[in-house]
Amino acid sequence: MGRIYHHLGDKYQIQGLILRNEFNKNESGGYIVNDPSTFGFGEFTSSPRSSIGSSEILRNDIKAGIYERADTLKPETAGLIFSRARTENLIRINSDTLKWEFVTHRAKLFKKIEKGLISIKGDFTADYSNRKSGSAIERNNWATLDGKLTSELKTSEQFKFFGEGSFISRNTKDFGSSFSAGIQLGNTSGVNLKVIGSTESKIPTIQSLYWQSKSYTGNSSLENEQSNSVYGELKLPIGSFWELGATGRIQNRKNPVFLNSDSTFSNAISQDLLFSSGYVRFESSRFEIESSAAFEHTLDQNFEANEVNLNTRDTKLWIRNSLFYKNYAFNRAAFLKMGIRTLLSPFAYESQFYNTELNYWQANSLTSDQSQPAFVPAFFRLDAELSARVRAIMVVIRWENALDGLGQAGYFEASSFPMPPRRLIVGIRAQFRN
Repeated sequence: MGRIYHHLGDKYQIQGLILRNEFNKNESGGYIVNDPSTFGFGEFTSSPRSSIGSSEILRNDIKAGIYERADTLKPETAGLIFSRARTENLIRINSDTLKWEFVTHRAKLFKKIEKGLISIKGDFTADYSNRKSGSAIERNNWATLDGKLTSELKTSEQFKFFGEGSFISRNTKDFGSSFSAGIQLGNTSGVNLKVIGSTESKIPTIQSLYWQSKSYTGNSSLENEQSNSVYGELKLPIGSFWELGATGRIQNRKNPVFLNSDSTFSNAISQDLLFSSGYVRFESSRFEIESSAAFEHTLDQNFEANEVNLNTRDTKLWIRNSLFYKNYAFNRAAFLKMGIRTLLSPFAYESQFYNTELNYWQANSLTSDQSQPAFVPAFFRLDAELSARVRAIMVVIRWENALDGLGQAGYFEASSFPMPPRRLIVGIRAQFRN
């Protein structure tokens, strides 16, 4: 990675960036899991979906831009950025060889204006992507125009109104938009309440429209996904050390895109979802203690008639706890922080599914024989952690899944991908300053 800065006085700055990322991996695409509750977690007995799986990923980015700011200590208020990105992905599995390679040229312009109580920011992006030969994407090229306008009205330190509107247009005859508005009461150091309402018309991805390979097929007739949601957030400090918090969101989705059991992309009819979470936190000069719970529930779900196995109402509950002690040591030459984190999933839940070949997540999944939804059994995980700061050196030692094999053979968070067994991770970060 290379980065270049050049200042044109205190107001303008030119930045350049060259970035190259390359990965070569051996990956099986998951394991054959007909029933997660009876999976053996054997290192040599578990059957991978692909015994010869491998992937090569290459990404090159070149970016240059000029930015405006009031002075060198404040964030940018305007900018014009040009970039070029080349993406190459090659995945080999037993049944198929998948490749997608394209180059994207992009221009982005943004400007932020603050006048008294009002601040407005506008973003406009135009990009053009060109597919290289041999790709699993059928379309040769596509162009996108994307615009966004955000605004904020702060009438006092205790009240803020904000809104956002955006559009996206692509020369594949697709047009989408989103709008949201909300209010915030309170401030970051006291009681804080936030409520947001939003609506969105989301265009299908190029992949879901134009993918074509031996194993998977896109659908150029896909419709936009329509969604409406309401989100709320509350933070409540109690005294000097305690804080309570809660969030909640209810969402209605129509025409969400999903991957059929016959490996084609389709629109579902509708989904109604509920998400909520809450936490209690204690923090002093010596201790950090936190307990939280996250809850997801499918209120209603309607897929196509031939996908009745996915029409299940599901509930997922995760409970997290952490306890850490921190203090100076060695005559204040070092600062130590040590403790544990736990994760409890007390109920089986319908798992998410990750498709390695498509790099695609889906909220619902079927077992390997396509006969029934894949439910992840209840599980428990404990991590022990020690971190230390010695001047400009940071050291982190983490013993992940420390209770592996005690009461459970292993665990899943998503079907087809068993989580790693007990392992020790050591990280060191050092800064050298003149």
